[in-house]
Amino acid sequence: MGYQTVLVVLDTVDTLIEKCRFADAKEMIQQILLEDIEGGSDRELLGRYFLTLGKINVWTNVNDIEPFERAIEIFRSDDLAVERYGEALLWKGMALRRTAKFPEAREALRTASTWFNHLGLPEQEARALDSIGYCAGQEGNIEVACAAYEKAIELFRSEDNRVKVRLSVLGLARIYVNVGRLQAAKEILISCPISRSDLGDPVAVYYNTTLGMVFTQLGEYLEAGRLIKAIRESASKQPSLHALYWQERGRLRYNEGEFEAALKAFKKAHEIAGDDSDMTCGVIRWMGECCLSLERLGLAKGYADHALTISKTNGDRWIMAASKRVLAGVCSLKGDSQSARQMYRAAIDEFKRIKHEYELAITRQRAAESDLFSEDQSKEWQRQADEYFDRESVIRNGNGQGA
Repeated sequence: MGYQTVLVVLDTVDTLIEKCRFADAKEMIQQILLEDIEGGSDRELLGRYFLTLGKINVWTNVNDIEPFERAIEIFRSDDLAVERYGEALLWKGMALRRTAKFPEAREALRTASTWFNHLGLPEQEARALDSIGYCAGQEGNIEVACAAYEKAIELFRSEDNRVKVRLSVLGLARIYVNVGRLQAAKEILISCPISRSDLGDPVAVYYNTTLGMVFTQLGEYLEAGRLIKAIRESASKQPSLHALYWQERGRLRYNEGEFEAALKAFKKAHEIAGDDSDMTCGVIRWMGECCLSLERLGLAKGYADHALTISKTNGDRWIMAASKRVLAGVCSLKGDSQSARQMYRAAIDEFKRIKHEYELAITRQRAAESDLFSEDQSKEWQRQADEYFDRESVIRNGNGQGA
């Protein structure tokens, strides 16, 4: 295949990727034989081939970063391809992010961000920072995550990229929710609404469920119910979104004290999501919470043990701690005070480590009300929980809310 033909094929592949026709793009790039370009004098063309192949791998769920490594090596030594060097680093980071290799992803993205900053390319820098925010959040590095998202939002606004601003705001809001900064999450989400006409059903559903979760945790159930009801039709078109709808419906019903209805909703979410979904572990833990509230202790223990096993495998410390809290409640009701105290302390320590203030407050409150600890310890935990609830203006209803 000649030089001009290779250029035409790569241009066509780029167009197909922009149109999200990834299977067609993969088929098209296979027309290029590596030996046709590897021995040529145009190193940038070879680098572009590897960069494009890597992008296709990302979009077709092929976990192979070697094409990006080859592209980075080529572009690093080409003074005329400085922007493509940053692009290859950015995509390498995104590929590593998709496989949950967050520290390695963050290093590649940090280098890309610095490079784009040096070149004076704010939008590309913002893209790298947005992904850094996500990775840092997954690692539990909250300060880095918030700073990265905030800078990304600032840069996207400077470029008047309203779509990217909304997506970064949503990412930052999720970080705020995950550490219990509910009022901050509510404020930025309301200030930057996302509708179906803006970014399509999936992102709009994700936005509404995030804001609905905030309202649920704050005890503003009418607002939460309105948002969750609004997404039902859109969510039903896609299994993962449909499962998310039932999960959030279950969360609302649980916080309202409707434990039987909540359990049915979580079972529906589990049925739709299946056993291999990202949300499976959390839904199973929630089923344990419901059974504990209904005093079905055998089922509560079974669900919590299952969620704990999965969370130890996938490293989800949030679910790990929440599952231990359920087991603490089970042990307490069964009269096993020593095990209950151990589980409550383990859950409190874990939530402190991951800095999830909402869940920490819930756990401290439950431990304080359990009559398992000294009067001084119980009063201190209740004081700390009340301090958080008052600061975030959480409307408490006595149902033992959980995130």
